Amino acid sequence: MTLKGMLVNLGIKDIHFVESSEAAIRACRSTKFDIVLADYNLGPGRNGQQLLEILREQKYLSPAAVFFIISGESTRGIVLGALEREPDDYLVKPFSLKQLANRLERAYSKHLELGPVYNAVYGDDLPQAIAECEKLLAENSRYSGLCKKMLAEFHRRTGNPQHSEKILRETLEQRDLIWARVSLGHTLNDCSRHEEAITTVAPILKSSPLTVEAHDCIAEAYIGLGDEARALEMLKKAAELSPFRPERQEKLAQLALSNEEYLLANDAFRQVYDQSRRAIERNTEHLCNYVRSTVEASLNSDDERASGRLESEAFSTLMRARQDSQFNGFDFQNYEDLINAAKFARKGDLLKAKKLYYKATERYDESSHESQLPTDFITESLATVSMIGELEEAQKVLAKAEQLDSSNPFLKATIAHQQDETTGLQSRHDTFQQHSKAGMTAYDQDDFKTAIEEFEQALQIAPTNTGAALNLIQTLLKRLSESKKMSPGQLRRCEELFKSVDGVRLPAQHRSRKNELWGQFQQLKRQ
Repeated sequence: MTLKGMLVNLGIKDIHFVESSEAAIRACRSTKFDIVLADYNLGPGRNGQQLLEILREQKYLSPAAVFFIISGESTRGIVLGALEREPDDYLVKPFSLKQLANRLERAYSKHLELGPVYNAVYGDDLPQAIAECEKLLAENSRYSGLCKKMLAEFHRRTGNPQHSEKILRETLEQRDLIWARVSLGHTLNDCSRHEEAITTVAPILKSSPLTVEAHDCIAEAYIGLGDEARALEMLKKAAELSPFRPERQEKLAQLALSNEEYLLANDAFRQVYDQSRRAIERNTEHLCNYVRSTVEASLNSDDERASGRLESEAFSTLMRARQDSQFNGFDFQNYEDLINAAKFARKGDLLKAKKLYYKATERYDESSHESQLPTDFITESLATVSMIGELEEAQKVLAKAEQLDSSNPFLKATIAHQQDETTGLQSRHDTFQQHSKAGMTAYDQDDFKTAIEEFEQALQIAPTNTGAALNLIQTLLKRLSESKKMSPGQLRRCEELFKSVDGVRLPAQHRSRKNELWGQFQQLKRQ
């Protein structure tokens, strides 16, 4: 019997069928349905699990609505992933009319009795939801177990973990329930009692090793204790059990990245990106993080062929994303140039990195009409401009990055690196300024030998810094003009310095100065 036939037999007459998740979203936006039965596989676009997430987030499902996911899939990862979103039920095909009737009746009865709680949650009124749960418990509701579970969670979310702990410990004294142990573990983590959380939740891994949330909870506890290696192992296991949860994959990616597990991070960021492609709206941050992680894995690979494949995948991903209308407006060409600039800087090809950096950011120069550097560009911009040695510009980019207060792991790591007291941007800038000022003082005193040494020291700190390069060129030319003869070594050094400022965007003052020095250099060469 078809699903429609089953529903008709159950006396349901007003039945709407749609063929895609997009159509389902439109239908639920315009009509408040009592029951939504969604196939897990909805064809191209979002699956049933993601549809449920969107309908709840956008509040297109009424508090009284029953939502079932129906699927022929019994694969563990898919089933666990779907159940983590807590639909009212998950039906595996084939099923009978009696099974459907029993499940619908059970779900409807639950919604009917817990309606006041669901209404309060729908209205974002958690204090009222707590009051409704307590009322149902006082009335000895047959759903008292679920009420206690929700009540503990509501207390956690409203910042009252002590109330949550009391409810959960009383529940566990009556019966050792998995959900109560996991909830207590989360509550203990909230209170920074991480060792207690591990002790509470660890027995579940032996009795019910497929309990994904237990792995998550223990991973959180290990993170709180600073044991990232154990946390990483726990999250890996959780992701293996239930890979279709972007939040989990994102945590795994961040942890793997901080532990220099670049291939693992790359795989997790790919999962986040792939799953985000069906989310409510496409997020360029997920695209950029996947590309970054792929480049990072490439740069840290000892296998040349594997490194090449990873680099190719990074740029192929960007090429494919160009064809996606949801990324319309993203500046792909300049972002690719920035990715390449950062890559060349990491490999030590600073001149190529500098030229690509200025090419990629010219559109966002302060003198242009579009001076706001896109948020997605800041990670690569900050890393590159610091490595090439344009320290004053790097400080401006760092200030923009700090204002974002971003949780992006790549940006956070880049900011932390630049803020390091010993090797960070401020320390390098201070030392650079000391040598530059010493060089200018020596120049003013006609001590060109010392000036050259100081400017060379400045360039050791900031290898292609335009100001320092022009200062050194000016000093070399001054010394050469006095000696009336240019040695091959001096000639080569001047040419290297001119290359470092050639073909890049320069402020008017630097541009005029460079042209003047270039004229002097050509004149000296002819002598």
